[in-house]
Amino acid sequence: MILRTIRRVHALALAFAVCCGSGARAQDPVPGNPSLGASEEELFELIDDEEATVNVAEMLSWLHENPIDLNSAQREDLLSIPGMTGEEADAILHSRESEGQFASVARIRRLPGGEEILGRIRRYVFVRRKDTGRLEDRIPTMVISSRLSGFLPGTALSPDPWTLGSHAKSLSRMAVRLSNHVKLGLLFEKDAGERFRDGFSSGYISFRGNGAIEQILVGDFSADAGQGLVLWRGTDAGRNGGVAGGIRKSGARLLPYHMADEAHYLRGGAIALKSKPSSLYVRCVLLASRTPLAATVNEDGEVTSFYSSGLFGTAAELEKRNSVHEFLAGTRLECTLQGRGTVGLTYYRSAFDRAVKPGSCFGFSGERSQVAGGDFGVALGGATFFGEIARTADGGTSSIAGVVMSLDSSVRVSAAYRNYSTDFNNPHARAYGVQANTTNERGVSIGWQLALGQGIALRGYADQCKIPGSSYSSFLPHTASDLRVEITALPAADMRLSLALRIRKSEIMQPKPGCSSHVQGDLTKSGVRFTGRMRITPHLEAKTRIEHGAAQFAIPNQVDKGTMISQALSYEGRGTECECGVTFYETDSYDVCLFDYEGNLRGAVPSPPLYGRGSRWHMLVSWDSFPWVRLAVKYAVTLRERNPIARELGVQAEVRF
Repeated sequence: MILRTIRRVHALALAFAVCCGSGARAQDPVPGNPSLGASEEELFELIDDEEATVNVAEMLSWLHENPIDLNSAQREDLLSIPGMTGEEADAILHSRESEGQFASVARIRRLPGGEEILGRIRRYVFVRRKDTGRLEDRIPTMVISSRLSGFLPGTALSPDPWTLGSHAKSLSRMAVRLSNHVKLGLLFEKDAGERFRDGFSSGYISFRGNGAIEQILVGDFSADAGQGLVLWRGTDAGRNGGVAGGIRKSGARLLPYHMADEAHYLRGGAIALKSKPSSLYVRCVLLASRTPLAATVNEDGEVTSFYSSGLFGTAAELEKRNSVHEFLAGTRLECTLQGRGTVGLTYYRSAFDRAVKPGSCFGFSGERSQVAGGDFGVALGGATFFGEIARTADGGTSSIAGVVMSLDSSVRVSAAYRNYSTDFNNPHARAYGVQANTTNERGVSIGWQLALGQGIALRGYADQCKIPGSSYSSFLPHTASDLRVEITALPAADMRLSLALRIRKSEIMQPKPGCSSHVQGDLTKSGVRFTGRMRITPHLEAKTRIEHGAAQFAIPNQVDKGTMISQALSYEGRGTECECGVTFYETDSYDVCLFDYEGNLRGAVPSPPLYGRGSRWHMLVSWDSFPWVRLAVKYAVTLRERNPIARELGVQAEVRF
C-alpha cells in the first residue's frame, strides 16, 4: 500500500509538471551547485527552539521577497541571512572593495568555500546595476505579501471553540523602497482564534547614509551585539550548519523589524555613526526604546511571568497583553583594525513600569536591569579568536571564548568554552547554550568540517555542559550533552546523499513509579536520518527521507521509538513550482515525535511534528509567471490511525509595484 500511494503521488506531480511545463523553460540552475535545495532544510533541522524556528522561517520569507543587493549591502545586511558567518560576510565585502562591484552572484564562487556559500545564499541575493540616473533606477518600489492559512473544520486539530475570533491565521507585510537610502515597512499579523482588532501591528522607517551617519531607524527594530551576552534581540538560527555550529555569533547588527514575533523586538529609535574609512574604523550605535510586553500580573500589580507565545485569542490571554512596558537606553562602540580584528563595548540600562517578581526562582527579577560587556574578534593566520564577558549591576557575570581555524583548505575546526553564572539574569541575553536563558550553565563545544575528497564531506559538533543550579527541567545540578555527526556525498552531479546521527542526553525530573513524588533521571534522545536527493531532469527533483528516533528514560526504564519514511517530488519551471509528498510515520509517544521538512508557503514553518501512527500528504503549487505577482497554494492532510486529524489549507500572494 505504501508503494502504491507513493506511485500515485509521483504520477500526480508528473502530470501537473507536464501540463504546466509545456512551452516553459526551466530556470537556469547554478552550474555545479551541490546543495540541490537542501540548505534551508538543514538549517531548520539544527534549530531546537520552536520560537527560533518561526523567526527563521519569517526571515527567509522576507529575504525571498526583498533579496539583498550585493553591490550596496552592508555587513549587517549580509549577516541577516540565517547561517551567514562574519567571515563569509567580510569575504564578500572585501571582494567588492578589491575587485569592484559584482557583475553576477556567481563571482562568490571565487571566494574560499564559495561554492558552498553560494548554494546557501543564492536565493536571497542579487546584483543591481550601478545607479545610472535613469527613471527606472530612481522610481520607488513596493512589495506587498499576504498569507492566509488554517485548519479546516471537522478534524481533531480544529481551532479551540472558546477563542473570540476567526480560526484563520493571516499575515500581511509591505516593504517600500523610496530610494537607495530610504526604506519603510509595515506588518500586520493575526493568529488563529484572535479577533482582527487584536492582531499584531509593526512598522519602521530606515535611512542609510554615505557619510558619518550610517543609519537611522525609527519604529520597530532589532539590535545585536557581540556574542549575545549583553544584547541580542534579532533572529537566532541556533546551531547552524557551519563548522562552529552556531557557537560564534556574527557581531553587531542593527536591523529593521519585519517579523511576527511579538516578544523579541525594540520599539523606539536608533542611530549608527561611523568614522571615515581608514586602517582604524570606529562605529557607534545609540538606541532608545519603550516596548510593550505581555505578562501575568498578580493582585499586587507585580509581574510574575512574561508571556511570549503571541497568542491572544481568549479573554485571559488578552489581559496579559501590553500589561507592562520596558524603557531601554543603550550604546555600542566598536573599533575595527583592518586585517586584524574588532573590539567592542556594549551597555544598556532598562526599567519596567511594574516590579518583575517571577513566581519561581528562575529568571530576572526587580524593576531595573543594567548590563555591560566587552567582546573581541581577532584574526591570526588561519585562526579567528573570539569572546565576550558581561556583568550585571548585581554582580552576575558570564563569559564565552573560542576559536575557529582552518588547518588547510579541507579542514576547519572550532572550540569554545562558556561560563554563565547562576546569578547572571539578563532578559536581553541570547548567547550560545543548551538552555533558552543565558544563565546557570558551563560547557565546552567543538565543531569540525572535513572535505574528504571525491565529493565526500564530514561535519559535526559535540557539546558537553553542566547545569550547576536549579533549572526548569530539574531542581538538582545535572549535566547535558549533544553530539551530531553528518556525512554527505555527491556520487554524481545530480545526486546528493547524507547520513546524520544525533544523540542528546540530559537529566530531568520524572515521576517516581507508584507515588506522587519526582526523582531526577537520565533522558537520552537519539536519531539517525538518511536523506537522498536526485535531480531527474532540469525540471524534476526527487527526495527520499528515512528517519528513526528513540527516547530512553532511566526512570522508569523505558524506551520509546519512532520511524518515518517520506517521499517527495518537486517540479520547477519558468514561472511554476510544484511539490507533492507523502509521509508514513509510527511513534510510541510524543517524546519521540518526528519532523518532516516539507515545502511550505514562504514564512510558514516547514516541519510539522508527527507522532502516533499514520500518514501525511501535501501538495504545494506556486505561480510566478508575471514579474509583478506571485501566487501560492498549499493543501495538506494528516491522518492518524486512518482518521484525518488535520486538513490544512493556505494561500499566499505577493505583488510588486
